[in-house]
Amino acid sequence: MSNFKKILKLFSRTNFAAKKPARQLRWRLIGVVLIALLPSFLLVLVVLYNLRNDLISNSERSVYQIANQISSHQVNLEKSTSQLMVALSQVPSIQYTQPEACDDQLHSIVMKIPFYLNLAIANSSGIVLCSGVPLNGSLNVSQDQFFESALSSPKAPLNGFNIYPQLTIDPIVRSEAIIFGQKISFINGSPGVIFASLNLDYMSNLVHSLKLPPNSFAGIVSPTGVLLYDGLHPNSALVGGQMFPGSIFNSKSISASGGIFSVSGDDGTNRIYAAAPFGGPNAQIIGYAVVGVAHSQVDMIPNHDIKLTIIGISIAALIAILGAILIGSRAFKKIQQRAVQDELTGLFNRAYGLELAEREFKRFQRLGDPLSVMIMDLDFFKRINDTYGHQVGDIVLTSVANAIKEGCRAVDIVVRHGGEEFLVVLPNADRLDATEVGERIRLKVASSHIKTKRDIKINMTVSIGLAEAHRGMDSLDKLIAKADEALYRAKDNGRNQVILADWPV
Repeated sequence: MSNFKKILKLFSRTNFAAKKPARQLRWRLIGVVLIALLPSFLLVLVVLYNLRNDLISNSERSVYQIANQISSHQVNLEKSTSQLMVALSQVPSIQYTQPEACDDQLHSIVMKIPFYLNLAIANSSGIVLCSGVPLNGSLNVSQDQFFESALSSPKAPLNGFNIYPQLTIDPIVRSEAIIFGQKISFINGSPGVIFASLNLDYMSNLVHSLKLPPNSFAGIVSPTGVLLYDGLHPNSALVGGQMFPGSIFNSKSISASGGIFSVSGDDGTNRIYAAAPFGGPNAQIIGYAVVGVAHSQVDMIPNHDIKLTIIGISIAALIAILGAILIGSRAFKKIQQRAVQDELTGLFNRAYGLELAEREFKRFQRLGDPLSVMIMDLDFFKRINDTYGHQVGDIVLTSVANAIKEGCRAVDIVVRHGGEEFLVVLPNADRLDATEVGERIRLKVASSHIKTKRDIKINMTVSIGLAEAHRGMDSLDKLIAKADEALYRAKDNGRNQVILADWPV
């Protein structure tokens, strides 16, 4: 029996010794796999970290641009308001302080310009002489900061402005407003102050047009951190309360030219904020346009992905590889789209459009099939940008581009050639076919009634130069140049017409 036990023990030890190399090999393979996967694991962590930082940086830049856009809009309103004040100071009913005529004059302006809650005139004692909104009895504004600052300042030149703004409650309308005060002189030489109350509700429409992410913030904040206006929620209970610590806006990086900060606001949401200052003369800051995007919208890296990476390196590496392939595929599609497409109009961009045009010209040279090109230019487009701004100009360009596409054939190549100029390449179209297409485009553009977000209706026309290729041409550039010459003739002849280049040359 003892011999059997010895044999059994020996067998067990021998069997264990035989299995030991296998177990060692297994652990070595696992170690090799883990070591092989470790760079992928570290790469995933680095990519996640860099991606998060990039998202934060992009969000900071975006909110800062939006804040500056709101602030710039405010500055432009200040300039236009000052120009209006200078013009009103020359009106006889104001210079001679004729109350009834002055009231009517100011009331007419307030009714026509929705930016203003009110316009009013006060004498040197602060007594309001006339107002665009009816007064309830006598009113004295001599204690208001805008009045004191404006009255004690030198009178602004006719071609300049020297306004003194204040964020406060309008003493007549009794609503939160930015009040601009500017010194004037009456006909008898005595000084006075003309003041305008800017309606803060204008900012609500501007903010909503920016299409901020959910749970964002956009408003006007005082230099002490008090929320004066919430552009997304004008009736918010937070208005009038301390939104941010005043120390934030006392720092040099914020107060001088605006800046970025991250803090949990009084509404409890942690956001990335950007502040852009605006104010009166001598770099006096009276408020900040502040825009904030919630961190939850910025930090888009799910936590469970990181946990999966820690729990299973191989699974996480596989997910990272598949994710990289998916993201790379989408990114490639976007890059490919941007490489061929004009971002604003959706037409082919200049580089890709000319590449397609070159292919058609070489096909013309090989086979001799007809080929025509059109160059077209929007008539008086600069007036649109100068009058309504570039946002309206972009809407006009997009609408005209759509009309051009509708007027073209399915085989035509429509290109945004640059600015307000478009190029259309017409394969298998002689000059008569191309003229028919050109007239169709011209009529479509002329009959389009373009409506902008501000309910501005604009009618546009287009001048078109057209040229057909012929055997004597040895380059696409010459064909386009002929169409361009015809375009200039169309402009010189009065615009809104199609001119055919001489053929052949």
